[in-house]
Amino acid sequence: MAEVFINYRTGDGDETAELLAARLSDASARNTSSRPPHSIQPGESFPKALIDAAQKSDVLLAVMGPDWGAAPQLREEADWVRTEILAAQTSGARVVPVIKGRRTDRLARASLPPALMWLATCIPAPRYA
Repeated sequence: MAEVFINYRTGDGDETAELLAARLSDASARNTSSRPPHSIQPGESFPKALIDAAQKSDVLLAVMGPDWGAAPQLREEADWVRTEILAAQTSGARVVPVIKGRRTDRLARASLPPALMWLATCIPAPRYA
């Protein structure tokens, strides 16, 4: 059973993350998914739960809207979207960009902070939503 972590920025990828979670739950015999904050239990440490879930995932689906690469917070080390992606990548999980909508271009290496430039070389999932 694959552990799938859905990574998204609130206000940019909420609906797509919800659709992905629903599709994955329909295929629950093969996959389990976590979609923070919905997968965090009351009383758990939010930061620890996020990093643990990203690190133990087999696949991280990174939902990317039209301005994803240009988001200023992506350049901040404390950004949760960035932190989750890097935690998954360093633990050996496959990171799959999920390009949201037809108006969103593939990532351009030059538009990403140095720590995430490798994302521009990842083959994205088929366009979603």
